[in-house]
Amino acid sequence: MSDVARCACGATLGLQPGLPGTHTQTKCIRCLTRDRIAHMLTMLPDEGTDEFDDLSEFEQEFLPSCRSQFERKGTLSERQVEILERIYAKT
Repeated sequence: MSDVARCACGATLGLQPGLPGTHTQTKCIRCLTRDRIAHMLTMLPDEGTDEFDDLSEFEQEFLPSCRSQFERKGTLSERQVEILERIYAKT
């Protein structure tokens, strides 16, 4: 019986290729997505900063809402991630 590769969360990794020659931990797509969302939310401006004031009114309401939801649920919808990526790319 062969060992099944698993993410730290317990999910199986299937045939996901790792990076040859590295010692980085392989993660499932769910964990990679969560890490990516966390990175974007951390890098985007916080309320009360000049950079935050430069965002549109929608973006100023959207970001705190996403941060709150991500704290509570640990995830965002696909549409929220798309919008977050758009904001992240332009800042």
